[in-house]
Amino acid sequence: MSKARVSPLQSISIPRLELLGAVLGLRLAEKIVKALKLETKDVTVWCDSFNVLWWIKNQSRKLKPFVANRVGFIQSKIELKQWRYIPTKTNVADLLTRGTTVKELESNYVWWHGPSFLNSLEEKWPQNHIEVTQEDSIEVKKNPFSCWKKLVRINGWIHWFIGNCRFETDFRKKGNIAADKYHESEKEIIAKAQKESFKEEYSNIEKGKPISISSKIISLNPQIDEDGLLRSCSRLQNAHYLPYDVKYPIILPRGHTITCLIVKHYHDEANHVMGTNQLLTKLSERYWVIRGREEIRDAEAKCNKCKLRRYKPA
Repeated sequence: MSKARVSPLQSISIPRLELLGAVLGLRLAEKIVKALKLETKDVTVWCDSFNVLWWIKNQSRKLKPFVANRVGFIQSKIELKQWRYIPTKTNVADLLTRGTTVKELESNYVWWHGPSFLNSLEEKWPQNHIEVTQEDSIEVKKNPFSCWKKLVRINGWIHWFIGNCRFETDFRKKGNIAADKYHESEKEIIAKAQKESFKEEYSNIEKGKPISISSKIISLNPQIDEDGLLRSCSRLQNAHYLPYDVKYPIILPRGHTITCLIVKHYHDEANHVMGTNQLLTKLSERYWVIRGREEIRDAEAKCNKCKLRRYKPA
């Protein structure tokens, strides 16, 4: 039993036409399974398109509507492991797409009996080469937040909610979260940014090993505090009259999203009027920003309010 369709008049890409063919083949397989009273789990569906197989084994929510709707239909009808790859040269269905006569089909052995590998053990069948890992399936937004305080607040609420869910309903906390939870949230976010940017340095310090001479932060004499934060230990640590954050400023990596948000926050808090040196001094009360002046200039260049102030009327 076979079925084929003429492609629509409107322009559709080859991969999408192949996807339509996969849907058509699956519907045909459903009818055969129903007529012969077979089990769907015993069916194997073959496809020679890597694009279609990748779509089918991916999450439909990541795809364009046209593709997502048809992939969703396919995934709801049959398990992903039942889809297998077949080389184009041995794909019998291609005879219909290339065009052939009834007389030629009558004498075509492959058309009536299928590819020769079907008579072999399953281990000798063509191997699937399409694998979608969990990392490939996750959509990661580079910077979903535009405000540092908002990021800290939402992260704090998430941890508060998760912790609260561990208690029974009658014993759960109500109202606003405590201020110290915001501080914990802030430290957690910064520590994560440091681990991403200074992975090798962080690992060596934890193991008690010296960091590389070529490290960008070796001159800052970095140490990890009890909260897991990388701090600079300079000569200021001997100035007992200075606050703790001034003596041991938190190291912020250059160009990281979190660093950009923090610098932007300080810039906004200064009402966009504080100069580069003044803002750097303000940041130094708690942070040591790698190439801080450049980071501040970048924040000023991206600030819409500062742009409006700089532009002169035509």
